Amino acid sequence: MKTKNEDVYSYLQKIRTGIQGYGPKHSKVFKILAEEDFDFTVFIEAWLEDIDQTFLSKHIEWSENISKAVPNPQVIEAFKRLEAFRGADYIKNNIRLNDFRDASGQKLHELVFEYFPELFDKDQKIIDKYRSNLFRVC
Repeated sequence: MKTKNEDVYSYLQKIRTGIQGYGPKHSKVFKILAEEDFDFTVFIEAWLEDIDQTFLSKHIEWSENISKAVPNPQVIEAFKRLEAFRGADYIKNNIRLNDFRDASGQKLHELVFEYFPELFDKDQKIIDKYRSNLFRVC
């Protein structure tokens, strides 16, 4: 998108950087685009038309053959070690920790906005620095 339409790319980046939390944010970005009635379909279609057919063919071939993969003994052994490492609650606790971080960041942001609303009237550099520090803390 960055090379095809810089305005749309900037708009998407603005949405993405405004979303709290860690990790992929694709579904959240698409939800915001839908809420704002922004038709992203034309850009996806243009991207698909520009994709090299070789790339698509290789991806289709890879997708069809992934279930035919031969188990690698080293991978199986590494997986067994990982399973022994994690306890029964490891994944659940990890998800809860991430949820806690997200909720903490959101609450901290709400408190800053409540007590220091003038911060958001500042230059974009200051707001970006605030966001960066908020993500680093939470």
